[in-house]
Amino acid sequence: MSKKLFSPGEIVENSGLYPVVGPRGGDKGYEVTVVKGEPFPPLPEKGWGFSEPRLTKTAAEDSGEAMVVYSPSELPDHRPVHGGNPTLVPSETLPSSRPILVGTRQVTSFDHLPQHRPVFQSDLDIVAMFGNRPVVRLNSSLTPSASLPGNRPIADNSSLSSGNLMGYLD
Repeated sequence: MSKKLFSPGEIVENSGLYPVVGPRGGDKGYEVTVVKGEPFPPLPEKGWGFSEPRLTKTAAEDSGEAMVVYSPSELPDHRPVHGGNPTLVPSETLPSSRPILVGTRQVTSFDHLPQHRPVFQSDLDIVAMFGNRPVVRLNSSLTPSASLPGNRPIADNSSLSSGNLMGYLD
């Protein structure tokens, strides 16, 4: 015995979350919320319809204002859904009109990274950019790199005298 399929434009008998199915009843992977007394919305393909709603019992069956509780199907690949109402930075203030979410971090620049990705403000002191890689200034002093093998700088160790240097790890 096959399930009843509801057609687009048909009046909804019970509010709920109705899965969209193909002509043979195959689930299309998304659901539509519809309200009692309203018509079902149109669908993109001919022959598609709506299956039985995925509902549980109402919270107060004898109440006229009973809230319907439903459990949606599991998400593909177990991807999480972020709850809440995210706020976007106005897109006219961003390069290429790319929206980003408003957050607690302050954007310093859009100039240094490819595709105008935002650079967030931090305590790091960026001195220069070489090949789209930031060079950061550190608080510690460095031994001059010309005097070291491979021109690699190392941090000075002020607690030990230079006479205690036994050799390089290379």
